[in-house]
Amino acid sequence: MSFDWTGKIAIVTGGGSGLGRDSSFSLANSGATVVIADIDRASGERVVGEIKQLQRETTFIELDVADSHEVNEMARSVIECFGGINILVNSAGITRRLPPLDFPEEDFDRIIAVNLKGTFLCCQAAARQMARQVGAKSST
Repeated sequence: MSFDWTGKIAIVTGGGSGLGRDSSFSLANSGATVVIADIDRASGERVVGEIKQLQRETTFIELDVADSHEVNEMARSVIECFGGINILVNSAGITRRLPPLDFPEEDFDRIIAVNLKGTFLCCQAAARQMARQVGAKSST
């Protein structure tokens, strides 16, 4: 099954690797403009370069999803540059493989900040814009 996302703006957090990278290519191949939002500049820019080789529109934004200021700035930048947000893929995530009895609290806190809080912050920022876009369509 394929979708036609032509004219849609997609943000993929963690888009520089793993499932985020795969999602970025899938969206680009379906016509979407893809914003790769990743904390790892090198991997994010590499994916942008690969997507551009497919003649698709894409850009990179360096982002720590656990930082509300960075998330809000990312959303503002996407809206300013592309006019809106239509799709959000929350693929940023981390883990640490350590024995439970030796697991440092600061590692646990960072995992929760990225995997849980980061998803919340990105959903909130994107949903605010999506709600404005729906409101603008229904009032015309």
